[in-house]
Parts: sequence; structure tokens; C-alpha cells
Amino acid sequence: MAFKTGSRLIISGVADERSTRTFFVQRNTEVPAYFAGAWSHRSPPNADEAAHIQQSMPTTPGARLEAVCTIEADGEVILTDLLYSAPKL
Repeated sequence: MAFKTGSRLIISGVADERSTRTFFVQRNTEVPAYFAGAWSHRSPPNADEAAHIQQSMPTTPGARLEAVCTIEADGEVILTDLLYSAPKL
């Protein structure tokens, strides 16, 4: 998936819900500019990540946290985006 914000996500191993859900990203503003445009890998948040994200970042009512998006650079995993979805009405 590619978003107008510049986020590029590789999504695999999950059902395609684009016909019933709208997807949007919340960018990590601390990602260095030289990683802009890099394709990130998506994975469902583990329980600890989901709890931390839900406590520290308010979400839109009806939105569902779908994934944590990361890139790896020199062995370091960098959080680039959070992927959310909401039902299409």
C-alpha cells in the first residue's frame, strides 16, 4: 500500500479488507528524513506494543490498530508508521 503522506507499506499474509475498511497511517515524526520513501514491513502489534500505543496515542473512535510498520537499518529496527483502519459506511 502506498499513501499520499509518503508512507509505503508491504502487507502480506492477511485478508484484503480494502473493500470494507478505510486505511490510514500515523507517521512517526522522529524517523530521519533520509529514510523517507522507504518501504516498511507491517506486522500486527504484540500485546505490549498495543497497550503502550493505546495509552500514549489517542485514536479516532471506531478505528482499529492494524499494524506496526518498521524498517531495519544496520540491524536496528525503526518504527516508521502505525496503520489503522475504520469501517467504510
